[in-house]
Amino acid sequence: MEYSEIKSKSKEELIKIAEELNLLKNDNSQKKSELINSIYASYADKNGSNTTSGMLSIINDGYGFIRT
Repeated sequence: MEYSEIKSKSKEELIKIAEELNLLKNDNSQKKSELINSIYASYADKNGSNTTSGMLSIINDGYGFIRT
């Protein structure tokens, strides 16, 4: 699943996915961005990699950032 597909889901949909993947914290206080990152990382762990689309910005010291 692509990052943009996960990001486009509502918080309720993300909670349901996180429950299926056993990613929810006990207090259920995770922000939407935390849910997105947890789900995306979980898919990467299971599949070995993930894909995304966006603009790659490389700064002077060689680090790169993808803007989605």
